[in-house]
Amino acid sequence: MVVEVDSYVFHGGPADYEAMARRHALLVGAGLRVIRITPTMIRDNPELVLNTVRSALWGRHRGVVAAV
Repeated sequence: MVVEVDSYVFHGGPADYEAMARRHALLVGAGLRVIRITPTMIRDNPELVLNTVRSALWGRHRGVVAAV
């Protein structure tokens, strides 16, 4: 399982976005679960983040949980 924190600071430009998408595809292609969260989610709703990660560890989620 991979937990990735996506922020505008590090993923804001076109090249950064492409690199992120490429990395994501490689991770999923390798059979890994990818949970994508934002710094805002961690700050504003840490319980949601923790519950999402816990659920994924317990096998309740399949595939990708994407942040909006």
